[in-house]
Amino acid sequence: MKIQTKRFGELDLDQEAFIDLPEGLVGLDSIKQFCLIEESPDKPLKWMQVINEPGLAFVVSDPYDFYPDYELEVSDSDIAQLGIEKPEEVAVLVLLTFGPSGHGITANLVAPLVICTKTRKAKQIILQSDRYTTRHSLTADSSAPVAEGIFALSAP
Repeated sequence: MKIQTKRFGELDLDQEAFIDLPEGLVGLDSIKQFCLIEESPDKPLKWMQVINEPGLAFVVSDPYDFYPDYELEVSDSDIAQLGIEKPEEVAVLVLLTFGPSGHGITANLVAPLVICTKTRKAKQIILQSDRYTTRHSLTADSSAPVAEGIFALSAP
């Protein structure tokens, strides 16, 4: 299926590349489907391109790449809703925010996306812990432009 995007132009994707987000994102409940676009498998950041909004793409990452001790609890009802049968079928992503010119990248660790890789369903889970924030820094020095080393902010 071909989709048009502002950042990447026309993409020809298999339907299997689409991930369903039945409840949408918090505050953006119209976002029901997306695909993930990688610049390179060795870079930790990906683009989450919204299928029905050509101009809308978010930068996401696996939180464990930056926070190996990150913990989240997924309820039994969320596990059932997503169709998760085994731990290996779970992928977790967090939305990132970039400060000016790539300075001060932060991760929303409070509201991760939990994806069942088998069913291709996802849900944004809101954690009830005060351990994390919506703007967890990815760098010790927020004045350093870290985006250059881990991800080019342009289309691949």
